[in-house]
Amino acid sequence: MIAQMLEEKKPHNDRPVSLRLDSGIAESIANEALARYPHECCGALIGSVNGGVAHLARAVAIPNVVPGSAADRFLLDPWEHALLEQKMAREKNGLSVVGFFHSHPDGQPRPSQIDLENAAGLFLLARKFYVYAIQQVSGPKATCGELTYWRLTEAMDGFEKLTAE
Repeated sequence: MIAQMLEEKKPHNDRPVSLRLDSGIAESIANEALARYPHECCGALIGSVNGGVAHLARAVAIPNVVPGSAADRFLLDPWEHALLEQKMAREKNGLSVVGFFHSHPDGQPRPSQIDLENAAGLFLLARKFYVYAIQQVSGPKATCGELTYWRLTEAMDGFEKLTAE
């Protein structure tokens, strides 16, 4: 069924195959992960995608409004997300939301099954291939580990790791 839906929904953007990161991206994500630990942080990645290269210019935190356990789930505040999308459209500077970040408190920096389901659902809704960043953070004194970047496979059945140029 997902494959059939994918046939009907062609993407609006290039599928990122590599990354270019402006300075400060990793630090911004790490700072947000540390501030929210032991809960998951989340936010948007602002930049552009051209010729398969995702240029990440900045990371913008968005409140995690997941009901229940924010220690192992996240839900971007839809109102804040919509306001950010509107702001990016008004600025007309070639930048837009090109991805999302979140942390995995006391976990590994790779996508979970829930991350996959959310990314596939978002693709079907927005018809955009996004970059997904996952920050590892662990306690007891909340230190950041690896920060990884991923993209949804074309079949929407997993993720492929992206590396910075």
